[in-house]
Amino acid sequence: MLFQSMRRQVQAISLVAVVAAVLAGCGPLGSSNQTVSLSDIALHSDEVPSGLKHCSPLSGAYPLISHAYDHPDRDNQAWQAALGDGATDAWVEIYRGRTDYMRANVDPCNLWLTANSIEANIGPSIQNVVIKYKNAAGAHSAFIRGEFVPWQKLDYLASTYTMVGGQPTGKGTSTGLGADSFTEHGTFGEDTFYRAYWQTGQYVATIVAHYLTTLDDGSKAAYRVDSRIPREAAVAPPCNGLAAGTGVISGDHLQYPASGIPAMTVYAVSASNSHQFCSIKTAQDQTTYSIVGIPTGTYHVLAYPLIAGATGGYTKYVVCGSKPGCADHSIVNVAIGDGQTLTGINPNDYYGWNGPGPSEPTP
Repeated sequence: MLFQSMRRQVQAISLVAVVAAVLAGCGPLGSSNQTVSLSDIALHSDEVPSGLKHCSPLSGAYPLISHAYDHPDRDNQAWQAALGDGATDAWVEIYRGRTDYMRANVDPCNLWLTANSIEANIGPSIQNVVIKYKNAAGAHSAFIRGEFVPWQKLDYLASTYTMVGGQPTGKGTSTGLGADSFTEHGTFGEDTFYRAYWQTGQYVATIVAHYLTTLDDGSKAAYRVDSRIPREAAVAPPCNGLAAGTGVISGDHLQYPASGIPAMTVYAVSASNSHQFCSIKTAQDQTTYSIVGIPTGTYHVLAYPLIAGATGGYTKYVVCGSKPGCADHSIVNVAIGDGQTLTGINPNDYYGWNGPGPSEPTP
């Protein structure tokens, strides 16, 4: 309730600022809106706790600033995964304070290994990453996997992950950051920390703050950033004939019986009605996918190349390990519940069909 109250205060302040900006600089009513840049959305200097220095070389448009980090190769791996889900732009803001053990001639901003981790973070700091995707489905896919997000745990949305350092985690609307959000906060020794990860429409954003004077310093920063994210970016889940759900089916190792992987459509098809399905398109040589917005039910997972080619399925042959001796090619019934995320569902069996395989689903 405390965070939600602060959220309302920040929204009120932000609304006044937005109205003033519109009246001052946007021309007459009815004129077209200008595109909001990631630098506009990201954390501003007047929203940062006092005593923190802006790390200018480490902040700005990514990947243009990647050379400023000690291990840009690690960032690149994460960024390539985000690109696979349709990331178009990213912006990083880092502020850092001094600690007692630092020598006078040591720049605190020189102690940062990568843009997407805080493993070098010892001392006061606040880090913000904002990523824009082509659409909300791609943003959600990246969000649930934690791509290019600092310290995001792969199981952070699991129902069993409820406590950090004796403090309850926040999930969904209780965080004040929307339905697709997660927060954790607490104190370890001298470190009072606040970490927030959330998706709004086409955007995934994070605030990671440590050695805060108060938790409010972290949560207010998150609410400020979120208040500037365009809400019109949200899109409907890519499902046909099904009510909107909250389940996610994903794969982490797509394959194809050729030298490369073609662009494909991956379907989660209702086991009881082949005209009811959710789907996602992948790019050429993409090895991961996530289908979001799936309602509770039982599904068959199938993959169809966008050009003529073999049909892939998630079968018992795949579950067996696709090894010699794995002889059962029957399709697996994939059961999913509300809010559940299933991973490792790779439709890589292209050889077990008696014929060309099932027809591609149609509405």
